[in-house]
Amino acid sequence: CPGIQDHRGYVMDKELAQGIQVGIDNKESVTRTLGRPTFVGQFDANDWYYLSADTKVIPFRSAKTIDQDLLHVRFDAAGNVVAVNRTDETQIASINPSKDK
Repeated sequence: CPGIQDHRGYVMDKELAQGIQVGIDNKESVTRTLGRPTFVGQFDANDWYYLSADTKVIPFRSAKTIDQDLLHVRFDAAGNVVAVNRTDETQIASINPSKDK
């Protein structure tokens, strides 16, 4: 059985995402280029996140992330881009809780 592949979140266009530049872009230009973010930072509305994830589920097993891209765009108080960070599925942590640990 080949399993079921699924895409969740933002449909990432890597060329457009690479076009966002610190000191040049602002909230308006980022919105025009990438659209609305997947989510905004809970503690600071100047942190925008664009999350894209592809998963595969084999029957009777947990879903496995095949590909994930996270674009974090940070703005200053004036709404200008001050940082752009990109990460992928290599940053996913596997946590297996065990009793009281």
